[in-house]
Amino acid sequence: GSQYVGMLRELTCLLPEAIDSLAEADLRVESGQPTISECVYPTPSFSPDAPAEQKARLVRTEIAQPALGAVCLSAWKALKRFDLQPDMFAGHSYGELVALCAAGRFDEAKLHDLSKLRGRLMSSQDVDRGTMLAVKGPIEDVAKLIESRRIAVVVANRNSPVQCVLSGGREAIAQAAEVCRENGFAAAPLSVSGAFHSSIMESATVPLRQALESLSFDAAGPCVYANTTARPYPVDRDSARDLLANQLLKPVDFVGQICAMYDDGARVFVSNANINTARVSVSDRMWRCPSIHRRGAMRALAILPACWPAWDRWVLWSTCRDGRGRFVSRARRRWSCRWWGRTIVHRRARNLLSQVPRM
Repeated sequence: GSQYVGMLRELTCLLPEAIDSLAEADLRVESGQPTISECVYPTPSFSPDAPAEQKARLVRTEIAQPALGAVCLSAWKALKRFDLQPDMFAGHSYGELVALCAAGRFDEAKLHDLSKLRGRLMSSQDVDRGTMLAVKGPIEDVAKLIESRRIAVVVANRNSPVQCVLSGGREAIAQAAEVCRENGFAAAPLSVSGAFHSSIMESATVPLRQALESLSFDAAGPCVYANTTARPYPVDRDSARDLLANQLLKPVDFVGQICAMYDDGARVFVSNANINTARVSVSDRMWRCPSIHRRGAMRALAILPACWPAWDRWVLWSTCRDGRGRFVSRARRRWSCRWWGRTIVHRRARNLLSQVPRM
């Protein structure tokens, strides 16, 4: 449910790498169907119904997953342009495929092929695929509430200690939403076409596992942490293929995943996803998580390599609580200060940004 029309438009307008990823994804679209580029960046329309129609088209899983893959891979290529060299990779749900590709486990062409297949299998219309519900509240409390009411849903995503996603049939999700709101938990339906990471997706795992047989799964390169186990992907190729195929059925333990990376030495987390899940999940334990999908993406990209040798001295995207207990961005306040514009960091970032070719 993290896709949206116009995502990462800024980088696409500036960097050739972003256009190349979208063009590669467009090659896999069947004749007569709208391309991924057209779905993500539709032609402007003055019709009042156009925004809703564009959103409805992009939310279809067979389009959303290839679109997210192309856009997130574009973001990764932008980071590589600035010579970012991660020690670890992780993805959230579908993003795990992009993380595996970025880490060198398989190439870009295979990512686009798998994205298309995975989206088609997960959006099959032969049965009711259900839906998902985001709930804000302590995960354990939400799980106990659902279990006590015997509602046929599962906790599919553990996105942060105080935010999870439920997955199940449409009637069960509607019942869960009502029960959660009655007990003081904020609940919002997600723009998805299926109950992902639940047993409803079982029919999609077999053909996906068969398609993964041709995947090389090169074990060299940085480790990739899995959603299911919150540990690095196994070196054994068959075990890695099984883990990736069964991910459709298993819950996403994103909290455990990020905490495991932290315990293994990770301190700087860079998010190229178009949601704030990573920043929310790490806010209690980590302090640095710039996201290039946030407003001012090119500025964040320029700052990151400019300050990389001095991360301990420059906290660019730290978070702190204000007087009401809410998380606020310290970087946002500092950026508005006059002296911040005169620092070495800003000057070096501005110089790097000026080197990006204009198209």
